[in-house]
Amino acid sequence: MNRIHIILTVGLCVAAAGLILALQADSLATNWQRTETGNGWGGVTDPALQQTYYAVGLVGLCFGLALVALAAWRWLAGEPRIPRRAVPQ
Repeated sequence: MNRIHIILTVGLCVAAAGLILALQADSLATNWQRTETGNGWGGVTDPALQQTYYAVGLVGLCFGLALVALAAWRWLAGEPRIPRRAVPQ
């Protein structure tokens, strides 16, 4: 596995984790408690914590996508070619 595949895999994992964190920020910032009747769950969401989870998720998503773009650019550009000197005869 070369560096391009490693960077691509890490970028996809970080982007996926950031997306999940950003999309689930509301649930993660909620203090879940059992209802008084015991038949369900309810809770209070902390808006500051929700915004923090959302911001961290977006930063992770952007960083992951930047890694994916870097790996794609490196793959498309190819390895740098060093010109060989002609051997005098």
